[in-house]
Amino acid sequence: MKRIFAVVLLMTCVAGCWKEEGSRKIAGQEVLLTPPSVESDQTVNNAIKKFTGKSFKPLSAYYWSDPGKPKVMMLFSKRGDGSHVSTAQISGLFAEYNGEMKKWEIRASSLSFTENGSWGQAPEPRFIKLGPEKYGFIMEPGYTGQGYTQQALFVYGVIGNGFVEMLKIPSYADNEGTGANKEELYTVKVNLYQIIDDKKDFYDLKARLFIDGKYAMTSDDDFEKVFGNSKEIDFVFRKGVYTLAENKARPK
Repeated sequence: MKRIFAVVLLMTCVAGCWKEEGSRKIAGQEVLLTPPSVESDQTVNNAIKKFTGKSFKPLSAYYWSDPGKPKVMMLFSKRGDGSHVSTAQISGLFAEYNGEMKKWEIRASSLSFTENGSWGQAPEPRFIKLGPEKYGFIMEPGYTGQGYTQQALFVYGVIGNGFVEMLKIPSYADNEGTGANKEELYTVKVNLYQIIDDKKDFYDLKARLFIDGKYAMTSDDDFEKVFGNSKEIDFVFRKGVYTLAENKARPK
């Protein structure tokens, strides 16, 4: 890929951090930092076997040390046929440690809830907190063909007892490999921001578009479909997905 996408979190917190206010406001509160290994839990192992039994292999995992309620997210992938256009199937589980019962409990589990990637391989996920008690991850697949590079950004998260796709937007494009003259080159990128507000279940998002060089958007352009004539748009979480904020819908 041409770039490493960074999700910028505004205000005071980064993904996966401990929330200082609220979670740790009780003086003398004991917080378990070393729960039993999630891999040693029979319930979690049974859930993992459901994926591996369908030819899924471990892709990545992330552990949140939320005070009193450690959580873990595990992702699994099944390769495609290896062709340029083939994707990988993605499965996942999300578990939380129950301190009173002294065991891990599965909160969400989804088999093949999405397909993503290229050349049959899944993109590397980046795990984030989508809200004070909401968890998910980002994938940014891309490809280069005939000198043109394009990437898209996907946001996935846990809702209820499953994983869902919450947002998809174009995130990067360039024509550096075409051999075009310097004055014809362009780079287009999108930065995605979270607006931290612990009063909301899911943080709002803000996307900013940056264009460097000679790039003309047309009516069928992916960036134009999302941004229109704007360089900045806001997303709010509504009915299980991120949608354009009603008061800041992009120009037609």
